[in-house]
Amino acid sequence: MTAIYPAAKVALLSGELDFTADTIAAVMVDGYTYNSTHTSRTNLTVFEVGDPEILDPAVTATGTVTVEPFTFAAPPAGHVIDAVVIYVDAGESPDLLIAHIDRSVGALPMAVNTNDGDVTFTFSPLLKL
Repeated sequence: MTAIYPAAKVALLSGELDFTADTIAAVMVDGYTYNSTHTSRTNLTVFEVGDPEILDPAVTATGTVTVEPFTFAAPPAGHVIDAVVIYVDAGESPDLLIAHIDRSVGALPMAVNTNDGDVTFTFSPLLKL
């Protein structure tokens, strides 16, 4: 399931979320189950694998959000990445969760085994609004 968190939908509709002005980031998770009531990255911390990656999204006239492929540098071995969570990196403020992506090419469930090597993701598009 790829899902947009309800709090992100509200922020987008109210103009508080701006994909081109906000710092948008991604983090890999192992064992986290999407929960529509989660709003902040604090809900993910025990499930995060490796360091987050900052993204450079673009919004098209058709309402899709695109990003270039992005790479997580050498996440620790021994995890099975079952989702990537996109969020607003708000610095000192709570980070707003945007989307939970747990499907890969062809809508197959994501299951990426980490082995201390880099992990690259390509989502085309990242989101359809």
